[in-house]
Amino acid sequence: MNLIKYILVIALVLFISGCGSTMMKPLYTQQPIIENTPNIEYLALREAPQSTSTNLHINFPKRSSEVAEENYILRNKKGLKFDSSIVISVPQEAVEAAKGEENRRRLEKSYQYSSLYAEDTKKSLEGMNKEDKENDFKTDGYYNEAEQLIEKALIRKGFNVLDRSKFEAKLRNLRDKSTNNAVEDRIRDELSRIRKQLEAQLEKGEITQQQFNSKWSTEQSRIYALDAGKRRLENEMIDISEVIRAAEEGDVSADYLLQINKVKVEPSYTRPLVIANQTEIKEHLSQNAGLRIGQYQGKEIPREIPTPWFRASFNAKMINVKTGSIVWLGDHLVESLDAEKDGINIDIHTSKHITNSEKINNAIKYHNARLKQLSDKVKSLKDSLNYAYSKAMSSKKFENKKQMNSYIHRLQNQISSLKTDLNNATQALVNKSMSKPAELNSDWQYSYSVSEPVVTPNLINMGQSKNLVDKERFEEHTNLMLKEVINKLIATIKIK
Repeated sequence: MNLIKYILVIALVLFISGCGSTMMKPLYTQQPIIENTPNIEYLALREAPQSTSTNLHINFPKRSSEVAEENYILRNKKGLKFDSSIVISVPQEAVEAAKGEENRRRLEKSYQYSSLYAEDTKKSLEGMNKEDKENDFKTDGYYNEAEQLIEKALIRKGFNVLDRSKFEAKLRNLRDKSTNNAVEDRIRDELSRIRKQLEAQLEKGEITQQQFNSKWSTEQSRIYALDAGKRRLENEMIDISEVIRAAEEGDVSADYLLQINKVKVEPSYTRPLVIANQTEIKEHLSQNAGLRIGQYQGKEIPREIPTPWFRASFNAKMINVKTGSIVWLGDHLVESLDAEKDGINIDIHTSKHITNSEKINNAIKYHNARLKQLSDKVKSLKDSLNYAYSKAMSSKKFENKKQMNSYIHRLQNQISSLKTDLNNATQALVNKSMSKPAELNSDWQYSYSVSEPVVTPNLINMGQSKNLVDKERFEEHTNLMLKEVINKLIATIKIK
């Protein structure tokens, strides 16, 4: 009996002890050390350079326009005699208008004898007047100046220059004597023959009066047109002997005759001017990355531009009046660049703008945002780990050991997992901080605005301008070119 009671008491004690509370002791006597979060620096945004504007200035300096040896020849290598007399013969076109006017007056007077012819003759003469004006000498605007420059050059060279006016009058008389009478007789005879034929047809009733008038008007116009062509051909084919004869006889006799074949100023913009090889262009390109030579108007510098100037040409030959032999002949051409003392200037305005600023700073902003994200994660993990450590360092009562052991196991796993996550996040933060975006050191990219080249002086525009200042400046320029081309070519004549 007593044994049974003892066993029951022992069993009750054991039961009561198994159902009682259990106290968990702290897992750490002091909190483990958590490494400090590494210091990170956020990248500053890059400040893009300001847009800039630059004027590209190119100067083409004045050239020296020497006459090439193959462009002139002097028969007597020793030269011509000093103080030899010389007279200038201008191109036939230069006096065509004056001669045409004299011929018109002469023909008009010749046909005054017939009132029947008068009205039709007037109409034909008006047609001739229009035609002659269209064939005036093209260089008439500056020819007087050119002639004076030629005279000065010859005098400076040592010639005795005779006045041309008497020579031209004599030459005109010589030509007129041989052609005018024949011209008048030819036209009168032809018109008379045609009129007789038409009158005969009218008397026979083959044509009406209206048809007679119409045919007569048509035939007159045809005859005058044909005769005008014949006269121009005759003038062009006049033997040089007449010119020499005029220079040889009377009070204007000369040793030499300078026959001017051409003196002309004309635009030279059909030939391109290459600017791509200029030093100023190369330096400008080296200082402006991305700027190129090309044909993309408004974005690239042009490789070439139209030649923005004029050219003057002079062609002449010198004839020995006594022998008729050519003793010198030459041809020369100069351009505006050979005459302008300050040369020709070309200005091209370029503006430079950054195009990749937004792309670069967006990459930096993304990098900084990622750093902030990783830094916040590290901080959150540290807070969680500190909290887990604080729980592990606190006593806690459990109903039984099983519960306590389970709690301890979960807490230890949580601390281990947090430590792993914290280490990984910290390493990711360090790696991201050390890995800079490529855009941080990217070169700035530019776009360019390129203006049309501005030429100074703009001789083409000056030549077309109605502004008085521009006109005077253009006349000055053409005078400089004529002076240059004439002086250089006349200088090849040797005087002994």
